[in-house]
Amino acid sequence: MDSNTWKDRIRELRKRLGLSQQALAEKLKCSISSIRWWERGFCEPSLEFQRRTIALEKRLQAQKPAETTHDTGKVKKRPLPGL
Repeated sequence: MDSNTWKDRIRELRKRLGLSQQALAEKLKCSISSIRWWERGFCEPSLEFQRRTIALEKRLQAQKPAETTHDTGKVKKRPLPGL
């Protein structure tokens, strides 16, 4: 992740996963209002939620790259294991 702030980092992670704020809140086991506050930059996640976010980022990075089909050139998305 290139983002320097938690605000950008969380929003970027959520978008890369294709999740709503509610869905990301469920993955991180926090409230949707926490996600909203973090993405708006009103506050930063606690150390526990920073760790959970980093773990989710690492799982995303460890995922195999998307496969392309040679006949259509379209990208097939694979779900993250355990998500």
